[in-house]
Amino acid sequence: MGTAPGIIGRVLAPAIKLWLHSQATIAQLDLTIGGSSRQLLGGTIPEVAIAAQGIVYQGLCLERMSLLGSEIRVNLPQMVRGQAFQLLQEIRIAAEVQLLEANFNDSLSSELWQQAIWQILADYWQQLGLSVEQLATQLQFRLRSDRLHLLITPDTELSLGLALVDPQTLRLHSPQWQSATQPAPDLSGLEAYAIALGEDVSIASLVISDGKVDLTGEFRVLATAA
Repeated sequence: MGTAPGIIGRVLAPAIKLWLHSQATIAQLDLTIGGSSRQLLGGTIPEVAIAAQGIVYQGLCLERMSLLGSEIRVNLPQMVRGQAFQLLQEIRIAAEVQLLEANFNDSLSSELWQQAIWQILADYWQQLGLSVEQLATQLQFRLRSDRLHLLITPDTELSLGLALVDPQTLRLHSPQWQSATQPAPDLSGLEAYAIALGEDVSIASLVISDGKVDLTGEFRVLATAA
């Protein structure tokens, strides 16, 4: 992929980085823009590659992410004159994402993430006399081959299989309860529990291994132009 030349690259790259930082907190960001001067001045970016680390998006912590977009329509002629970056048409972005065990646990401080977990686990959490506020301080995630392990109390653990059913749906399965003090609840509600991701996301692969989750797929970014 060629690098955008001259002032065009110097204007466009900072504008895209600024826009990305407005969407998420990013510790490290590398950006490569491909295209000729004629293409870019016409407002089309043939290809953009992004490598980011230490991302926090809507409370969800991600370890690293690689993104690739093509044929992106932007308002470059206006940006050269000092206007803000605008995405003129919605695009699909190819993505590779990695989440570490620590990312899952750090995300529990987010109210949005707490509510998502609570929606799934509320019945079992309440049986233990615990509240949604205690999720952030008490629940811990552990990642092992093909399974999520949720340490609910020091001696109580719920483990779940997680599978990709189709590009927009994840499914929990094969729940297992281990506890020295708490009797096993009825876990049938977690067998084949479907998690809908929405039409903006399309996952091609999901792999859970010791300490991490790796995903590939794509997502939709809406136009920002008025």
